[in-house]
Amino acid sequence: KIPNCCSHASCASDGIPFIITKCISEIERRALKMKGIYRVNGVKTRVEKLCQAFENGKELVELSQCSPHDISNVLKLYLRQLPEPIMPFHLYNKLMGLDSDLRELLKELPKPNIATLRYIVRHLRRIAELEEDNKMSPSNLGIVFGPSLMRPQDTLFLCLHKGIIQII
Repeated sequence: KIPNCCSHASCASDGIPFIITKCISEIERRALKMKGIYRVNGVKTRVEKLCQAFENGKELVELSQCSPHDISNVLKLYLRQLPEPIMPFHLYNKLMGLDSDLRELLKELPKPNIATLRYIVRHLRRIAELEEDNKMSPSNLGIVFGPSLMRPQDTLFLCLHKGIIQII
């Protein structure tokens, strides 16, 4: 069985993790045009406090008074810390192959992952459409979100391995 992105989170009936819908809806409500919305980091202590709030009482988290940069930071952090990315490890090499049929590969995704990916991509399209205001081009968004949505399984091992070799 392929783990899905909802295995480790509170999700709606469509399988999209609550934290993703909550953060994205708040960003869309008041920060679509904010300059560098996904490039500028939030304040670390506030981001940590928000993450803790989501862990403690997901549905009770109130974002209306939070900095949009803190909210976007929480979203990026959540995606980065998923045990398995939205695009599962077993698809990484296929996705990196230039001859791969993306539509066929997407059919291999668990339903919650495809729903979540679709939700995130639609949001990123809305962000990119306002690039003139927010300075978030499709390229910038790819740089920010690509490694969080899709990464090889052994990234940590490779980093550690390179570090050990440099020490030796």
